[in-house]
Amino acid sequence: MQRQQLYFNEMNYKKIRQQFYSWRCTFKFLAGITILLYSGACKKSEPGNEPINPDQQQIISNLDSIYLYAKQIYLWNDQLPEYDKFNPERFYNTEANGLTAYKNEIFAFTRFALNPATGKAYELNAKDPLSPRYSTIIESNTSTIQGNKNEVLQLRDANPFGLSFYQNDIAVRILYVDLNSPAGKSGLKRGDRITGINDQGIAAPSDFIGLWKDAIKNSFVKLTVTDITGESRQVRLTGTFYEQNPVLKHIILNSTNKKIGFIAYNSFTDESNSSRFLGPVFTEFEQKGISELIIDLRYNGGGYQNSAVYFANQICPPKAKGAVMFTEHYNRMMQQGKAEILSRQLLRDSNNEPFYIDGRLATLYDIDYSEGASTVNFDTNNGLTHINKIYFIVSGQTASASELLINVLKPYADVKLIGVSGSGQQQVRTYGKPVGFFNIDIDRYELYVAMYQNKNADAEGDYFEGFVADYSTLDDPAHDFGSLDDPAIQIALGSFAGTSGAAKTQRIQSASSTVKYIFNTDRLDGSIKVSSDFKFRKDRREP
Repeated sequence: MQRQQLYFNEMNYKKIRQQFYSWRCTFKFLAGITILLYSGACKKSEPGNEPINPDQQQIISNLDSIYLYAKQIYLWNDQLPEYDKFNPERFYNTEANGLTAYKNEIFAFTRFALNPATGKAYELNAKDPLSPRYSTIIESNTSTIQGNKNEVLQLRDANPFGLSFYQNDIAVRILYVDLNSPAGKSGLKRGDRITGINDQGIAAPSDFIGLWKDAIKNSFVKLTVTDITGESRQVRLTGTFYEQNPVLKHIILNSTNKKIGFIAYNSFTDESNSSRFLGPVFTEFEQKGISELIIDLRYNGGGYQNSAVYFANQICPPKAKGAVMFTEHYNRMMQQGKAEILSRQLLRDSNNEPFYIDGRLATLYDIDYSEGASTVNFDTNNGLTHINKIYFIVSGQTASASELLINVLKPYADVKLIGVSGSGQQQVRTYGKPVGFFNIDIDRYELYVAMYQNKNADAEGDYFEGFVADYSTLDDPAHDFGSLDDPAIQIALGSFAGTSGAAKTQRIQSASSTVKYIFNTDRLDGSIKVSSDFKFRKDRREP
């Protein structure tokens, strides 16, 4: 069953399973750590110790599996201790469920890999220090992803209305709306103010979250909204499933004898979905002869890597055609084809059908993870041909595939970053996710560990602390995407004095000191690879 969205931010995962590997991995490991050993130990339990049942044995086996995979495929596997010293079984707890034990184990081994530039763990999560920054594990076929323990108030399957919100001390406003959703079809848009839910007024913005959570328990909600003109109306929404449209808005802005294309892009959905909605936008931009481009990624937490490749090919300058876009850098064991544990993972195509090599099932061990095979070039087809400058609107939530798109264009294009934040007071950085992964199936779970690092044509890719915005300003959801009143758009159009030169922060006072974003999707931390991205090792033969 395919998933339509992803996040941390990223995002939903069903499509990840559909795209490549839904193989269930249940295998026995080294003698001394097999299930048989544990079952044997259970038959003669020590006084005071409870016998271990089959479910508990499986948890212990999965703990072993997770660490044995990490020892071979984790990007920084050379910094992990040996199995005996790490002792995965210590995370087993009879009072905790398996998922909790697995997450505790993952958090523990992500503490070992230290970034020499900072002296801190690569996976240090400043917003949640008790959870990894990238790596996680989820139950298969589940819509709730808590890999980073971020509070997710709305999920795609739980909120089929297509709405996200911005709450401060003054008001609750719509942050963005999927145009294909019930909310989008009702005419709701960014900037609309929410003043009531199901005929109950919002006495204070802080009351909104509780009211909203109660409302979305059903498939119907009635909102009282006031638009930017001051007109109030009631909107009745009936929840339904819909095809996600990642393009929130596009428009052409005219400024000083030049045409500037604007596109707000919300998520790197799978390439077939993204290209369906992006293609007509790029065609229109080319026909209208735009010379500059504003790409709004302020809420884009990333997604499918091949969609970032597609996007980059549409907007790169002519000099980039055929040149290196980026290279994936795996650990040495994977590059040398020695990660034999991957032979336990079947390789499947986008239709969930297995690949075959000489009559046998292909596995992830058959893939070539060398730098040469992991280098992606720009294609030679024509995209937008007259782009002189590209502005990216970013925030602290801009991550993974979004950052990849920015990074691959830097060697070839005039790229500027305009950062936005709820306070408008600090210099904005993007999230910092230069890593990618694909899922590893263990029992009924999907393991995602940081597996490779992306670097552009100039070998730049150490943005673990994020990209620093050239200009920083207020994220003001009172204005729709592309509005000339949006502070970020004003910077792009040069309306602010002194916006050229070194990184600057526009000191705009926010109307509130407390800002909360309430997204309608969960997102995954990292760039997602699919089976079509892989190349087979020559010694394993291509089918």
